Amino acid sequence: MRGALIIFTAAALLTVQEVPAQNFFSWSAKDREAKVRFVYDVNFEYDFDNREFDKGNELFTESATLFGARLTPSIGLSAGQDGRTTHKIMIGIDVMKEFGKRPVNIDGSPEADKGLENTRLFREMTLYYGIDSRLGRWNVKGYAGMFPRYFSEGEYSKAFFSDSLRFYDNNLEGALVKARGPKSYFELAFDWNGKFGQDRREEFIMFSYGKHEVTSWFSLGYSLMYHHYANTAEYGSVVDNGLVQPFVRFGFEPFTGLQDLSVKLSWYQALQSDRRLDNPGRTPGGAEVTIGVRNWNVGLENSLYTGRNLMPFYNSIDDGGFKYGHNVYTGSPFYRVTPWSTGEWSCYDRLEVYYEPHIADFLDLRLAVVAHFPDGFKYGGMQQKLSLVFNLDRLLNPVKSPAKKQKVLRNRKRHYITADEFFRGI
Repeated sequence: MRGALIIFTAAALLTVQEVPAQNFFSWSAKDREAKVRFVYDVNFEYDFDNREFDKGNELFTESATLFGARLTPSIGLSAGQDGRTTHKIMIGIDVMKEFGKRPVNIDGSPEADKGLENTRLFREMTLYYGIDSRLGRWNVKGYAGMFPRYFSEGEYSKAFFSDSLRFYDNNLEGALVKARGPKSYFELAFDWNGKFGQDRREEFIMFSYGKHEVTSWFSLGYSLMYHHYANTAEYGSVVDNGLVQPFVRFGFEPFTGLQDLSVKLSWYQALQSDRRLDNPGRTPGGAEVTIGVRNWNVGLENSLYTGRNLMPFYNSIDDGGFKYGHNVYTGSPFYRVTPWSTGEWSCYDRLEVYYEPHIADFLDLRLAVVAHFPDGFKYGGMQQKLSLVFNLDRLLNPVKSPAKKQKVLRNRKRHYITADEFFRGI
C-alpha cells in the first residue's frame, strides 16, 4: 500500500510541475466578478437486486431483495479561475426509499417506527467543496466534505466494496482526489465513517485506485484499501484490515471488433490484525482471473478466485458481544471462500450475464443475472439485478478529453444501438 501511495503522489507532483504556481493561484478581482455562477446537479438511481441464496443454505449471506430509488439533487456556486481551474461549493440532500418499507400497525414492533414513513425519506445532507483543474495534459479533480460515492471512478472489485454497501452507504465523508491523463487514471479517497462515542466506534476507510494503459491492448494497475476499526468508550477490539490488488489486463477488442474481449489477472493480498490477539496478524491472499466477453450490448463476465479466506475475522465476536461481519469487511462475503475460517485454499467463481444498452451518455441501464459458486464450486445461489442511473452532470458537461471522446464515438458507431432502436425493441 505504501508503494501505491508513493506512485500516486509522484504522479500528482509531475502534473503540477507542468503549470507554474503563480498561474495556478493567481485570480484577479475581474475574473472573480465575471465567472461566478449558479450551478446545480441531480443524480437519480433505481436499483433492484433479488438475492436467492437458499440453495446454498445461506452460509455466506442471507436471501433478500434490495429494491429502491434514490434522488440526490444539489445546488451551489461555481467560480472560474484563469480558464483552467474551476472551484465550487455545493449543498444537497440524499433522498432514498426502500420500496415496501413502511411502518406497520402493531404497537411495540420495530417495524412500527414512524421514521419509515414516506414523508421521512430524507437521509443525509451533502455539503462539499470541489475543484476541477486542467494541468497540462492532466485533469485533476478534488472534493472535500460530504459528497456522493459515485464521484469515485475506480473500478474496484467486489472484494473491496459489495453491492449492499453501495446501496445503503451512498456518501463519503472526507476527501477525494483524482487525476486523469491521456493514458492514466489515479484516485485517493478518505472516508471517515465512525466518530468515537459511547456505543459508536471510531473508524475510517482509505482507498485508492490506479490504472495505466501501456498499449491499446495492455494495461496495469492496482486497488488498495485500509479500514481502521477502532474502539468505543465502552470496549476495545481494535481491528486493522488492509487489502491490496495489483492487476494486469489484456484487451483484445482492437483485434476482434467486439465491445469487450478481455482477460484480467489479479493478486489479492490482505494484512489484518485483531489487536486483542497476541500474534503478528493474518496475511491471507489469492489469485483471480476475470474473463469478459461483450457484443451487441450483451455480455458475460466470469471471475475465478483461488486462495485463502480474505475475511478471517468475519465470524469473530468483539468485546461488546457484536459480530465483526460486514462491520469490518465491506466486500462481498463470498470472498470468505469457505463458510468456516479454516485457512485452507479453495475456489470461488462468480458468473454474470448482463444486457447493457447505450441509451444516452447521461443514462445507464443494466439488466443482469449473477450466479455464485463458492467453497470449491458449490452452488451458492444467484441474483437478478436491474439498475437505472440518470446523471445530469454528464448531460451538462459531456466528455471533454479528445482521446476518450473518439473512443466513445467509435464504440457507438460500431456496436451501440440508438435510443430509438432500444425503445422500439421493448
